[in-house]
Amino acid sequence: MRPITKERLLLISGAAVLALLLVARAWTGSPGAAAPAASVASVASVASVASVASVASVASAAREPSGAGATGGIRAIGVDKPFEVELGEIRSIACGLVNATGRPLEIASISTGCACRTASFQPKTIGQGETTTVEIVYDSSHSAAIDLQFPIVITLADGKTITADKEIKIDHAESIRLQGAPLDLGEVPLASTAAGEISIEIPASNLITGVSARSGIEGLAVRVAESPDRPGRYTISCALAAPEVAREIQGIVRVEVAGYRGRDVVYEVPVRGRVVGGVTIHPPTGFVGMLMPGKTKTLRFDIAARGEPRAVTIERVTAPAWAGASHACFAGKSAVVLDVTFATSEPPADLRQFDLELSGTVDGRPFSAVVPCIAVAITAAP
Repeated sequence: MRPITKERLLLISGAAVLALLLVARAWTGSPGAAAPAASVASVASVASVASVASVASVASAAREPSGAGATGGIRAIGVDKPFEVELGEIRSIACGLVNATGRPLEIASISTGCACRTASFQPKTIGQGETTTVEIVYDSSHSAAIDLQFPIVITLADGKTITADKEIKIDHAESIRLQGAPLDLGEVPLASTAAGEISIEIPASNLITGVSARSGIEGLAVRVAESPDRPGRYTISCALAAPEVAREIQGIVRVEVAGYRGRDVVYEVPVRGRVVGGVTIHPPTGFVGMLMPGKTKTLRFDIAARGEPRAVTIERVTAPAWAGASHACFAGKSAVVLDVTFATSEPPADLRQFDLELSGTVDGRPFSAVVPCIAVAITAAP
């Protein structure tokens, strides 16, 4: 099939108009009568005008954008001024969207490009010039507390998108800025201290009236100091005294600010971490090998305090009575080396598993550990 060119379109349009006029004349005049010259000229004129109009219409349709590029786009209203949001606040922001595309829009969803900003909107069709409302929930606890702006993206039912002409702006200029929260102390070796800090920035006209800390582990303390070269900026240092029990650290640092926007504000910053065991033993299990009556067998372990060559002392090694055990402890290059010598008097008749129990101190503090072991017992030939 050949494409319809401009010239063919002119001929088709002229023929259509001429056919209409001839049919009309057949109804009103005598059959077979020739059309006057004026009528022919009139037909040509009408055909020309109709053809030009048709071509103009086609050209206009070709230029008319569709989908995301529709004329006028989407206008956002109610977002001319920034929204003031305090750090940690979850705020609902409502704005209007006006359909200025010149055609109805079937809207499937609306998004803002970030998980901290969710748009609540039910799919609907809005006509030309109509306005719909979208509610955007902004969670500032996920942000870095800086001024920001983000687009409103409308997804149509056909998958195309239109971005509204204005963006939503969030203003933290006068808000309390908190950095370093939650405070994560990480892994704290048993009998070791830990420290961390957060910073808080408030308007210079406000005042921190109190800082305190609480935790399930004793020894969590805080102190606050204002920056000498930046008024309103404070550093809150948190320290944990050496814990004696391996467990999770769960605490709160409480910061009280007076006079912020006419009221007192309290921030509670979570403190997290984990106190880990005092020693690491390698290998974690021991294979003693063959035990024979009256013979001895030596097994060596490397012991370190969380991988560090710290002061580890082994005071007692307990093995089953049938095996017996004596031990010697000396310092190696990276850890304490423990030699355990087994002397069997009444060995078992088969493969035997048992636990080797260790107790001692790390940096003067007590610790205990259990090492699973395995031995093969044989009987000497008569």
